[in-house]
Amino acid sequence: MTVYLSGKITGDKHFKKKFLKAKVKLVKDGYDVINPCDINCYADLFKLRAVSAYRLCKDSNGARLELNYAKRKGKEILYEEN
Repeated sequence: MTVYLSGKITGDKHFKKKFLKAKVKLVKDGYDVINPCDINCYADLFKLRAVSAYRLCKDSNGARLELNYAKRKGKEILYEEN
């Protein structure tokens, strides 16, 4: 299953570390991961169309747009573990 990572980027100077941590965990759990930090850190709804699931790392305006899109397209939603 391929998962698209989404979360707050703008204004979070530690976003790359957070996204990498989420990616490493998901890869260990057997997922293929699309990390926006690997594709110039921009939301890419075209990429989101091709995935099976969506993983919300942290809420933001951009992440909410991506989340709404994922829900409308019937994607599985995975939320950040505490």
